[in-house]
Amino acid sequence: MKKSLYLFSAALLVFVSCTNDYDGFCAKKNDLDPIKNDTISPPKKDSIPAVIVEPILLKKQGHTYADGDETTLELLYNDNKIVSDRDGSNVTNYTYTGGVITKTEKADLSGNVYLTSEYFYANGKLDYVFNKEFESYYITKYVYNTDGSIFYHKLNSNNLRSEGEETGITGRYAFSNGNLSSVQSYNGTFESVITYEYDSKNNPRVNVLGFDSLVDNNFGFGVKNNVIKRTSKNNNPNNVVETVTYTYEYDTNGYPTKRTEVKQVGSKITTETSTYSY
Repeated sequence: MKKSLYLFSAALLVFVSCTNDYDGFCAKKNDLDPIKNDTISPPKKDSIPAVIVEPILLKKQGHTYADGDETTLELLYNDNKIVSDRDGSNVTNYTYTGGVITKTEKADLSGNVYLTSEYFYANGKLDYVFNKEFESYYITKYVYNTDGSIFYHKLNSNNLRSEGEETGITGRYAFSNGNLSSVQSYNGTFESVITYEYDSKNNPRVNVLGFDSLVDNNFGFGVKNNVIKRTSKNNNPNNVVETVTYTYEYDTNGYPTKRTEVKQVGSKITTETSTYSY
């Protein structure tokens, strides 16, 4: 009787053990091979190497003008901070304070600086820019509107950054989906409006630290995608609407490798191309 009870208990133990697919007592269950739990050790956190993903940054931009002339812009970085960009006749140097650009200096290749811009911020936004253009000084001040647009006005200044008289140059930047959508400019009785349309791909400079804090569009600042159409109008009676359309070729990461721009002013049409290397 005792022997029978012992055999029954052993059989019950095996049955209970086999309810676990991974128990070492079981040979196999539900086509799953047995795994000894005590043979598996989770990796230590400090043994897992950190994966460093380098930002995609524009290194070289070539441009071919309608008359066949060519230029090449080369860009240097320190991590994702731009240090300088240089073409065949000019170099622009950039200065950061923390994560924002606070100064740019444009010079000829002999080192003669002819344009300096200093950027000042308040509450995390660009407050004003102090410009020196040759021997002239200006301050451009920004006002942030509740609709997301930015109003600007330009004042005369001096080497002490004092605010002088208004120049009469004012305007308004409007944005849509993180991109500069229009620029309205006023200078006395003259008014111009430039509107922009965009694709959904990556702007070549989208990963450069601090560019998203600058609001003008001269070098691709203030945009995250690529312009596919630019339309310029003004109230000059002799003005002819200027339209520029842009088409792109992209790499597998969604960054442009080539841009073709077709400019139409009245009946005159010209074509220029740009190439991008990262």
